[in-house]
Amino acid sequence: MEREHPHQKIVGWYHTHPGFGIFLSGMDLFIQDNFFNLPWQVAFVYDPLGKDEGMFIWRHGKPEREPFLIQDVELKDGAQAGDSSQEDALLPLPQFPRHNRISRGVWAIGALGLLLSAIAAYYVLSGQSGESTGNPAPPGAQVTRGR
Repeated sequence: MEREHPHQKIVGWYHTHPGFGIFLSGMDLFIQDNFFNLPWQVAFVYDPLGKDEGMFIWRHGKPEREPFLIQDVELKDGAQAGDSSQEDALLPLPQFPRHNRISRGVWAIGALGLLLSAIAAYYVLSGQSGESTGNPAPPGAQVTRGR
């Protein structure tokens, strides 16, 4: 990347935690410590189910969550990054509608239905349906029938 884009820097990385909230897991910390450990490099975490996002920056030698602002910009044709006329070269990025995702309540109802189905299948397949089948005689026992 440095050879093809010598005047640009990698500022960090991003990933999602769907339904788990905003934090850096042990693996996330490993990635940040080993591949994005320069002072300006950040980790961005997005939770698409919770509609939350967080930015982690280096503070006192470790990544810490901090407030942030993202401004979407795009350069006009012919403008180079770093030009003194860069302010005139900025265009807003197109806004795309967000699709409504399945809400947490729908996921919870689906998960509950799946759990209840699994429990019912267990009882049906294991013969624990509530009917008594009687106790068979132990091996070697003599069974006497009425005369």
